[in-house]
Amino acid sequence: SRPIKPLIPVHGVGTFVPKEIKTYSSHYKKAQYARGYLKNFHSDEGNEYKKIPCSIPMAQCSLQSMHSHIKIHGTLTPKDEKGSYYRLSLDKDTPIQRVPGTISLASIQSAIKAKLTQKLKTLFIHRDVSDLICALTLGDLESRMLKYDFGRLGLQHILAISGFHFGLIALFLGAVLRWIVPRQLANALLLCALTLYFLLLGPSPSILRAYLALTLYIIAKMASFCVRPINILSVALILEVTLNPEIIAHVGFQLSFLATFALLHLSPFAGKYMLKFFPYRTELIALEFNVFEKACYLICCGLRSSLSLTLAINVALVPLCLLHFHTFPVAGLIYNLFLPLGFSLSLFLLLFSLIFSALVPPIGFWVTQINDSFTHFLLSMISHSPLVLDVYISTAQIKALPVIFFLITLVFLPFIKRSSYGQI
Repeated sequence: SRPIKPLIPVHGVGTFVPKEIKTYSSHYKKAQYARGYLKNFHSDEGNEYKKIPCSIPMAQCSLQSMHSHIKIHGTLTPKDEKGSYYRLSLDKDTPIQRVPGTISLASIQSAIKAKLTQKLKTLFIHRDVSDLICALTLGDLESRMLKYDFGRLGLQHILAISGFHFGLIALFLGAVLRWIVPRQLANALLLCALTLYFLLLGPSPSILRAYLALTLYIIAKMASFCVRPINILSVALILEVTLNPEIIAHVGFQLSFLATFALLHLSPFAGKYMLKFFPYRTELIALEFNVFEKACYLICCGLRSSLSLTLAINVALVPLCLLHFHTFPVAGLIYNLFLPLGFSLSLFLLLFSLIFSALVPPIGFWVTQINDSFTHFLLSMISHSPLVLDVYISTAQIKALPVIFFLITLVFLPFIKRSSYGQI
């Protein structure tokens, strides 16, 4: 039988489908790569491979060639022992041929992102702030130092555009549009705006999940259906797997859906558990509190929510992280209590500043300066974190079966405790 994927370098000819153009930085230089997959690849030995994820150095091809699928001759080299990703080196003496009747948005995405990145970097004084804002809005991060600082504390998920970022932007745009036009028209315009934004970012697993979930939610609201978030997530999962069954093995896909599932399915159960430490007070009792007691109660409510979300997500994600990466930073349990909220505020301030810059430029300028100082303070907390927090949970290679059994147990845990979902 023929091999499904090559595990050693092979030379041949195939059709490359570009999906996005990424910039990678090293200590010495920056390099661009076209990421996508080989629709088919015929090796010189006569083997045929299909849907091989790979990347091509842009130094070997032009940006114009990324407007469509291309026929290439080159050597396919696996980047790991499992053959989960490949690098494609093109033959210098063989020209690239564009495939007629095909189209790719990779070059257009790259050009638009480059212009938006250049514009965003002119708004902020601190370089690390502009790099972070570009990561939160466009999904591109060139700073190796930011990657290291966030990775050391287990905060990589903040840098990647996820459903959380997508949802914040959709919430803001939806509120602005409903203030200008009727609700049904606002929902239609919001759906169009999110589609354009999705096409700009590209179909990574977390972005595709967020786009599908929000699209289903908006359509259900326009049709006046009763919406249950867990049902929306389930349909988005089915659609994404149907579009690309091989994505199940993608780590980003697993972490993205599992984190969202834990947020929707386990956080109510975790919230009830946290009531033992932060009891709920009725409105009549809360009104009798003095100003200091009310402030303390609001802080306790915020802590209860943050701890509930952190507990629910990490109980589900820690075993999966140990399965794939064999280590988990303990500091992430602490910083995830408040930093996601802080960077969400940074994203909201950015959106407000862009609107005010168009309507009232002086206000937009001052909002940008406040955002710059606030975000720089948050980044300073990360880069100057105490060394005593550099504690990691490490494990040897573990098998997948116990992790799967544990996750299945989490699915039925709220039902055992008679937890119920709320409706939106």
